[in-house]
Amino acid sequence: MILSDIEQKLKEVDPVVFYGCVDEDSEDIKECWNYTVFNRVRLRTASDKTSYVDVIEVHIVREEYVPDGIDIELTEKLRSIPGVKRSSEDGTYNYTRKPGTGNVVEMLTLTFTRARK
Repeated sequence: MILSDIEQKLKEVDPVVFYGCVDEDSEDIKECWNYTVFNRVRLRTASDKTSYVDVIEVHIVREEYVPDGIDIELTEKLRSIPGVKRSSEDGTYNYTRKPGTGNVVEMLTLTFTRARK
């Protein structure tokens, strides 16, 4: 299944990966908010009207900042899955503060697509 393939490739870059949302009880995020979350955004009808395109977002979350180059490494890993491509949408950054610490948390969202029949 495509979601298992994506999870496996993401774990090659970041060992702490969640699908859909973060498990707030996970021991992996108690100390530091450094993890990756991925989710399906929509199922689009392809231009030929007979097939579909999965649209998937990957959110790289890091305390302080997302390291330079992690987006390229992650993109290369996911592109090794047959049919997965980076979408033409720009990556977007969002910021918050980690409760109780005041630490800035940066999140980079990348969008990918995968054609299916």
